[in-house]
Amino acid sequence: MPYDTLFIMAKKFKAEIAAMMSGISIATLNRWEKHKLLPAPKREDNGYRYYTEKDVKHIKDFAVINKSKKKV
Repeated sequence: MPYDTLFIMAKKFKAEIAAMMSGISIATLNRWEKHKLLPAPKREDNGYRYYTEKDVKHIKDFAVINKSKKKV
């Protein structure tokens, strides 16, 4: 695996930051997770959710799809 890929995979973000990076509210992120519209996030030893850049991209993609469905 290339070095850049390993570096990106190592970054972790709290739920609030992942939501902000994805252009959605934390309430929306929580709702999507509650209804299992997104994969369950990984958790720290203390139980806090965390997201990788790959997870954030997935959330962004889902947000775009969700928004486009509402326009139809």
